[in-house]
Amino acid sequence: MSVSWASAVDPSEPPRVGYAIGKVVGGAVTRNLVRRRLQAALRPLADDLGPGTYLVGAGPAAATASYAELADALAAALVTLPAPGGLRRADRTPLVV
Repeated sequence: MSVSWASAVDPSEPPRVGYAIGKVVGGAVTRNLVRRRLQAALRPLADDLGPGTYLVGAGPAAATASYAELADALAAALVTLPAPGGLRRADRTPLVV
């Protein structure tokens, strides 16, 4: 799991998120399942994201990972991003459901 971040031109603009899930992950059904799981895992964290554009990348292991594993990996990747990207919370700890 990887997350890249680019700062926003206008800091008042809400964060934007894109997903890069290549064919190495699996067929279209598998890639869409991984994307939907990542979107669901990001929802509880959305209010804590800093302004900017995020690109979430998933590798082949994402196809067999559970929702909880994907959510943990996503939160961990977001915590490592430099401020003001990543999670804006003061303690910058992941919120995993």
